[in-house]
Amino acid sequence: KRVARASDMLKVGDEVEAVVLEIKRDEQKISLGVRQIEENPWSRVPRKYPPGTKVSGKVRNLTNYGAFVEIEEGIDGLVHVSDISWSRRIKHPGEVLKKGQQVDAIITGIDPENRRMSLSMKDLEPNAWNDFVASHKPGDLVKGKIARFASFGAFVELGDNLEGLCHISELSEDRVAKPEDVVQIGQ
Repeated sequence: KRVARASDMLKVGDEVEAVVLEIKRDEQKISLGVRQIEENPWSRVPRKYPPGTKVSGKVRNLTNYGAFVEIEEGIDGLVHVSDISWSRRIKHPGEVLKKGQQVDAIITGIDPENRRMSLSMKDLEPNAWNDFVASHKPGDLVKGKIARFASFGAFVELGDNLEGLCHISELSEDRVAKPEDVVQIGQ
């Protein structure tokens, strides 16, 4: 448990057990630790949460590379940005997740010595990419909506959070300077 102040956990006069962490004779200081008496929660993680286990937790923090999810008090796992969705290209987890949001995930790896747990949200859903490839081939006609632009073309949403790129050279028979000159978002 993260504690900001000792007074959040202890009161003057409380009786506690503690471990001597350090003795500085020249300064006449003794450092004690109370949490060292308790079991390290990470020591039971491999037994309680083996890889493949479905877990639910709260998003505690968002970084450029992923979202930290609290599985239980003192145990956080990381959903790497590449493990959020099979098909949607996510640059920052904040595009789809919020702090405090409850999420489900699958444990994909555990490193108790370094207190790390890898999680995947995408492993809970079917892989839309595999489904699309199994049911379509080059030359098939598909329908979708223009989702976003890039300088080199337009991304088309094909359903199931799957996007395809329509390269700028494929938007028209005429030369196209910018994709938005030819198509519009939502079209």
